[in-house]
Amino acid sequence: MLQTLCILLAKTVEKEKKEKIIDKLVQLPEKASTEVVLGIYRTACEGDTRLLLKTIKIAETLEEEKIHREINTRKYTVSLNKLPTLEREVRETLTNCFQVLELYSALLDRNIDDETRRVFSCRKIEKTDMCGSMSEESAKDLLRLCAKMRSFSPAASEILINTTDFPLHDTEETARMARKVLGGKEVCSILAKNHIDDLKTPKRTLLSGLLGLVSASHTTEPNTCYSLAEHALDRIGKVEDKYHVQLPTQKEHVRYLLALAAYRKNSFDEVLNIPMRQTPHGLLLQQKASFAVSKERALQTGRALLESSAKDTLCPEELLTARLLHAHTLYMFGIYEQALDLGEEALLLHPESHACRYIVGLAKLRLGKTDPAFLYSFPPETPPFRDALYTAGNLAIERGDYPRAKTCLAQALGTPPPEEHEEMLLERFFYVEREAAHFAYIDALLRLGEHAEAGNLLANDGFSSHTEHHRLAALAAHFSGDTDRCIFHLSALLRKKHFPGFYFLLGTKYTQLQKHTCAHRAFLSEAESGRETLRLPAITHAAKALRLAGDLHKAHDLLAAPSNETPVAGKEALFGLWAEKTNILTLLCWKENGREEHIREAVDTLEKMFKNTPDGSFREIATDCLLDFLRAALPVAAQSHTAFSGVFPVLRTIAQKHIEPPDEIAGEETFLSARKIAIWLLGASSHKKSPRKTLQCFLDVLLAQPYKEENDITRFVSTKTPLLATRLFNEQTHDWLLCGQIYTLLCLTRPSHRRLALHCLVRAVEQESNEHTWNSLGAFYFATGTKNEARKCFGAALEHNSENSLSWLGLSFLADEKDPEKRRCFLQAVLLCDKKTPMLSRKYTYSPQDTKEVLLKMV
Repeated sequence: MLQTLCILLAKTVEKEKKEKIIDKLVQLPEKASTEVVLGIYRTACEGDTRLLLKTIKIAETLEEEKIHREINTRKYTVSLNKLPTLEREVRETLTNCFQVLELYSALLDRNIDDETRRVFSCRKIEKTDMCGSMSEESAKDLLRLCAKMRSFSPAASEILINTTDFPLHDTEETARMARKVLGGKEVCSILAKNHIDDLKTPKRTLLSGLLGLVSASHTTEPNTCYSLAEHALDRIGKVEDKYHVQLPTQKEHVRYLLALAAYRKNSFDEVLNIPMRQTPHGLLLQQKASFAVSKERALQTGRALLESSAKDTLCPEELLTARLLHAHTLYMFGIYEQALDLGEEALLLHPESHACRYIVGLAKLRLGKTDPAFLYSFPPETPPFRDALYTAGNLAIERGDYPRAKTCLAQALGTPPPEEHEEMLLERFFYVEREAAHFAYIDALLRLGEHAEAGNLLANDGFSSHTEHHRLAALAAHFSGDTDRCIFHLSALLRKKHFPGFYFLLGTKYTQLQKHTCAHRAFLSEAESGRETLRLPAITHAAKALRLAGDLHKAHDLLAAPSNETPVAGKEALFGLWAEKTNILTLLCWKENGREEHIREAVDTLEKMFKNTPDGSFREIATDCLLDFLRAALPVAAQSHTAFSGVFPVLRTIAQKHIEPPDEIAGEETFLSARKIAIWLLGASSHKKSPRKTLQCFLDVLLAQPYKEENDITRFVSTKTPLLATRLFNEQTHDWLLCGQIYTLLCLTRPSHRRLALHCLVRAVEQESNEHTWNSLGAFYFATGTKNEARKCFGAALEHNSENSLSWLGLSFLADEKDPEKRRCFLQAVLLCDKKTPMLSRKYTYSPQDTKEVLLKMV
C-alpha cells in the first residue's frame, strides 16, 4: 500500500490531491525509510512546508546526514509566508535537520510571526550534536542567508558558535558576508566591542562580536583591531571562568585575528610568536610573516605545512595549498629547481589548477625553460590573471621595457577580482595585492618620465601611511622640481625606514634651500648607513655643506680622516673628496693669509688629483681647482714669499706637465692664465736670489701674445738663436712687434741690443697702436729700468683695453713695495686673468653619477 501511494503521489500534479495522498500515507501503520522520505520530498513537496511537515511522520528513522546533504545539494528554500499556525505536536516532531531547514526559511522571510520565531529558537536547537554535524558549506550557506536578510538571529548565532568547523579563518569571504549581516565597517567595530563585553548571554552574543571583529580586521586601523582582539581573548577567558565552559574554537579564532592585526601593522615577529594551532590558515599567515623575518624561518614554516599534510590532517584543497605555498616560498628565495619539482607534483594531482600552472611557469621562466608569453595565457576570470600581469610588469621593468610595464600593471589594476568559485580558497594566496601593483605601476610611470601623472595618483591613492607611498612620492616630487614636497615625503619615509641614497637626496634638497646645517646632518646620516658606495660621496657633500655654512675648519677635519682614502672607495669618489678638500684649503689660505700647513696640504692634494685623474672629463675640474688655489695664493705670495718657497716648483711642474693644450680642455684662455700664473710664481719665489731670472720670467709673461705666437717666441728663444729668429721674422713678416720682443729678451744678456729693441717696438707702435704694442714697449722700459716711461706705456695700453690683465700686472710691479696701489693693481690683474671663472664666484662640486639614475636603481 505504501509503495502504491508513493507511485501515485509521484504522478499527481494537483496540490490538493497530493495533500490527500500524503494524509493517507501518514495514517498507514507502515513507516517509510529515509530514501522514501527523500523521494517524497523531491517529487511532492516542491518547497511547501505544510506538506513537508506532514511527510515527517512517515519516517521510521531519519538518517540526518543524508537529508541534510539533500538540502544542501538541491538548495531548497522554504517560504513561510503561507504557513499557518502549526500545532504543538507537529512542532515537537521536528528533527534536527528539519530545524536547520526551517531556520533557513525563517531567515529568508522577514514577515514570520513571533510564535514561529519562538519555535525556531527552541531549546532543541541548542543541542551541540545537531550543530556538530553541520558541514562547513552549510555554515557558509547559513551566513550567506544571514547576509541576504541583513539580520543575524540568535538561533543562527547558536548554530555558528557551536560549529567547530565554521571557517572563521576564511576571513576574506567571511568578512565580506559579516559586513552585510552586521552593517558597515564602523558598525562591525562597535558590535565587536559591545557583544564581546556582554556576558549575560555569552554564546549568543560572542559570535556576533567575533564576526564584527573579523570584518573589522580587514577594514579598521590595525592597532584598533589588535586592541579588540586582545580584549576579546580576555573576555572569552572570563566567560569560561564564569559559566564553567570551554571555548577553544573561539579562542583559536581570536588568536588568528590577533595575528592578522599584528601582520597588518608589520609586527612580523609577533605573528610568528602567537600560539596558534597548526592549521593551514594559521600557517599561511605565519608563512607570509616569515618572508619579512628570515629565509630559514619561511622554509621552516613551509616544511611544517607539508608535514601536516603528510599526517592527513588537511583536505585535498588544503594539501594543494600547502604544496603551492611552499613552492612559492622556494621560488621567492631563488630555489627554483625545488620549486619546480613541488609545483609539477601538485600539477599532476590537480591538472585543472591555474595556480599550479602559474607557479610552475614562474620557476621555468627563472630557469630559462620557458618564455614570458605564458604570463598572458591565463583567462581573466582566474585568480592568477592579475598576478601574472603584475609579474609581467615587473619583468618588463627589470628589462627596461617601461611602456610594456605600464600597460601590464595598468591592466592588472583595472581587472576586478574574480567571482566566488570553488578554487577561491585554494588560490587566494596568489592574488596580487593591489598596493603592490599600484606602486609598481607608479614606478613604471616615473621611469617613463610621467612625473605629474605619478604624483596625481600618489596624492589620491589612500596609502599615505605606507613607506612605499612616501618613497615614490619623494621621487615624483624630486623629478617635478617640487623641493618642499620632496623634503616632506623624504622626512616621513626616513622616520620609518632607511633607504640607501634617500638621505643623500634629502641633503641635496636642503642644499638647494640653503639650509646647510640640515644638509650636513642628512649627508652624515647617509654616510653612517653602512653602504660603502655612498659613504665617501656623502662625507664629501657633508663637508661641502659645512663649507657653505662657513665652518671651514670642521669641514677640513671631516675630510682629513685617514679612513676616507681607502681603495674600496673608488677613483671617482676619491677624486671628488680631493676636489672638495682643495676648495676648503683654498678658502682657508685666502682667509688666514696662507698658513704653511694649509698651503702644503693643498699642493699635495692637487698633485694627487692630477696623478689619479679618472678620465679627461675630470681633468677640467682638476685644472679649475688648481687655478682657484693659485688665485688665492697670489696675494699671499706677494706679501710673504717664505711660506711659498718650497711649493713653487711643484706648482710649476703641475701647470706645465698636466694642463693640456686648449683643444683638449675648456679653452685657450684657461690654459694661458695657468701658464702665466705658474711662471710668475716661480719668479716670485726666487727673485731675491736671482733678479735676472725673475726679470726673464716676468718678461715671458708680459711679452706673451696669443697662443700660437707665444709658441713661436718660446721655440726660437729656446734654440739660442734669437738673432736668427729676429732676422727671420723681420724678413718674412716685417713683424716689428715680434722682433722688438725678441730683442728685449736679448737685452738681459746683451745690453747692446737695447737700441734695436727700442727701434723695433717704436716702429710697431707707429704701425699699429693697440694694447699689445704698448704692453711690449712698457716691458722694454721695465727691463731697462726706465719706470716712468714703462708706467706711461702700460697706462696707454689700458686706454685701449681697461680689462687687460697684463697691463695691470705691469703697473703692480712698477709700484713700490709699500704702496697700496701695488696690491690693488695686482689683485685687478689676478681677477681679470680669467674673467669667466673668478676665484670666489664658483666652487666645483662632485657627484658620482647622475642623480636620477642613482635613485631609480635603488627602487
